[in-house]
Amino acid sequence: MDKHEARKVIESLRFGTPPDGHVRCFTVGRDAEMNRLLYRLTNRIGGPLLLKANWGAGKSHLLRLVQETALEQGFLVSYVKCDSASGVRFNRLDQIFGAVCRGIVCPYGNQSCGIRAFLNYICTFIKTGNASGMFWQNITDNGQWRYSDALASYALYLALRAWYFGNPHIKDIIEAWLLHPWNYKAERKYLYENLVHKLRACFRDRMPEWQYYSHTQGIFDFQSQDYLQCWAGLTGLAQLSTKSGLKGFVILFDEFEDQVIDKLKNIMFQEKAFMNLFEFYRAEKFAGMTFFAVTPDFIHNCQRLLAEKGRVAFDLDQFNKLPTFGMSPLEYTHLEELSNKILDAHAIAFEWNPRERIGHAALVRKAGGLASVQIPNRTRYFITEFIKYLDEICDEQN
Repeated sequence: MDKHEARKVIESLRFGTPPDGHVRCFTVGRDAEMNRLLYRLTNRIGGPLLLKANWGAGKSHLLRLVQETALEQGFLVSYVKCDSASGVRFNRLDQIFGAVCRGIVCPYGNQSCGIRAFLNYICTFIKTGNASGMFWQNITDNGQWRYSDALASYALYLALRAWYFGNPHIKDIIEAWLLHPWNYKAERKYLYENLVHKLRACFRDRMPEWQYYSHTQGIFDFQSQDYLQCWAGLTGLAQLSTKSGLKGFVILFDEFEDQVIDKLKNIMFQEKAFMNLFEFYRAEKFAGMTFFAVTPDFIHNCQRLLAEKGRVAFDLDQFNKLPTFGMSPLEYTHLEELSNKILDAHAIAFEWNPRERIGHAALVRKAGGLASVQIPNRTRYFITEFIKYLDEICDEQN
């Protein structure tokens, strides 16, 4: 990596976050466990997987590793942080759908982001003549775009059709709607006017205006019918990804446990969040791959929470059916290997030679002392403190 890239890596590690684009480089040890995790991805095993690790011990790192690998293999990926700062609550599927659309990363070129990039990709795929087969015949209807039930979500079909024919203003409306669908709960007429009526000269929609309102009462509202369009929209995104030559659709949920257990104080909201998790497990409403970052005690914490709040009717055994993947703690040899990778990046980033300046014995002593600290977030502590140590000596040199 060059100096600029190395600085980005160090700044990311300095705050205990995985360095985008270099996650695999800073993944050490546990090769067999990593291979089992990535086997699930390579073989497109659907449904959710709980990635279990302690706070600061690699949950986000695992998610980023999955993301990096999935993009390299040609998957459409969305990274969703379930926290209050992101405005994402897991009991609200419209917020989840919006966050998924915001977090989309496409596996081509410079890895463009967001639903705008994906819709552009799909429309380019159609316009260049690559969209062959019965699915795309049903979608485009030989250029007439009258109606399609091939796509699971009719709302997403309207968005794609309008995006295909629309001007920049229309595209801005579509993007705002899909990213923040709750803001458009009462805007059915506005969306109809812009996504259908103003573009009627471009396609042959078979429904007259009055009938359209009657038949699409829940199409523009992502909260209606128990979030039907949210589930359909997620499935539709997965369909579009595979039908346009990508490997599939992977959704990564970070900070899930913290948000559901600690931030959602209303037990009814928490129950709804748990039920949404089980819907991902049942794979009846969305069959794509989902990964959730949680602590080793996640299942116990959920069951304890519901028991303490007297939710006796809730089937606690559902948690035990969720597939899990646990990572063993890093050994000292792994942390030593990690320290060498950090040394190399720090040397490039700040143009110095830490091994020559500090000496091998002192570096080994420092790494050993940090690795011996027995705390749950030992890995994050090791990384941040080792970089702090290098920063101090580098500053003294300058």
